[in-house]
Amino acid sequence: MATTQIADVVVPDIFSAYTQELSTELSLLVRAGIVVRNPQLDGFLAGGGQLIQMPKWEDLLDTEANVSGDSGTAVAEKAATHKEIGIRHNRNQAWSSMDLSAALAGSDPMSMIAQRVASYWVRQEQLMLNNIVAGIIAGTSTIINDIAAANNVDAIAANLATSSDFLDTFQLLGDHKGEVTAVAVHSVVHTNMQKANLIDFVPDSRADVGFGTYMGKSLLVDDGLTVDITRDDSGGVDQPMYTSIVFGTGAFQSGVGSPRVGTEIERTALAGTGGGEEVLVNRREFALHPAGFSVATNVGAGESPTNAELAANTAYTLVGQRKDVRLAVLRSNG
Repeated sequence: MATTQIADVVVPDIFSAYTQELSTELSLLVRAGIVVRNPQLDGFLAGGGQLIQMPKWEDLLDTEANVSGDSGTAVAEKAATHKEIGIRHNRNQAWSSMDLSAALAGSDPMSMIAQRVASYWVRQEQLMLNNIVAGIIAGTSTIINDIAAANNVDAIAANLATSSDFLDTFQLLGDHKGEVTAVAVHSVVHTNMQKANLIDFVPDSRADVGFGTYMGKSLLVDDGLTVDITRDDSGGVDQPMYTSIVFGTGAFQSGVGSPRVGTEIERTALAGTGGGEEVLVNRREFALHPAGFSVATNVGAGESPTNAELAANTAYTLVGQRKDVRLAVLRSNG
């Protein structure tokens, strides 16, 4: 009986577009409105270069209006701008046919393989966003509401996140707090929220992406998405400090490019002591940019920065007004 090979079911050009579309459909970040597509970034990725400069108009200042009269000359206000800098990310991953053997046995092998590859890229996007937020937190204290226990102090009830603490965190967005679309929490924080009956479950709500809603906002529970930091307690007990993230609509802008060869299938005849091996390689070219910030021009040692480089406190700098930043952070001990 003939054995199904990856090359028998995967058409590279079709597969690349299919997995990209599928990963967008699967992404909770997209469905919750946290990540939105930016045509400007798409256009940048269609060309060359590592960095893109994005001029942005700022809101007009609320200077009191002039009183009209017969004399005097009004002084015109300036319309201010700032420039954000984004970066191109080039990533790839490869899987052998042994890793995909279960998918090859499915009724629709290409669909099964694409599902696995798309889910992988969704998790990678969440991981990258998590690292970018970690770097932003480390370098921008104005977006943090910290109620966690200080060093050498045991956590008490006041150090656990409550609805009042989340409202205070929303307030960090000022008059843009009405644009909050999602709240991302660690599973420990989520459990405490459940115990306090803070979570609403509305099955037909568009905001419910699977974990219920909180104050009408999409609730995301992902230990890989949120940042989990441990504070050192000299008394001998390490106290976990959890980072809950409040996102406004379009907190991150995204763009999608097309690698020269998005998907390849390679067969190595001598691998497996001559038994042969097939490898599926999938490549992504994209941008994931936090609104209101500029990436450091020297952020990466290579062609594209690693997640660890994105998590550095010098990776991103706030260049816009506070209201241009569509995220805020609540630090708590649970």
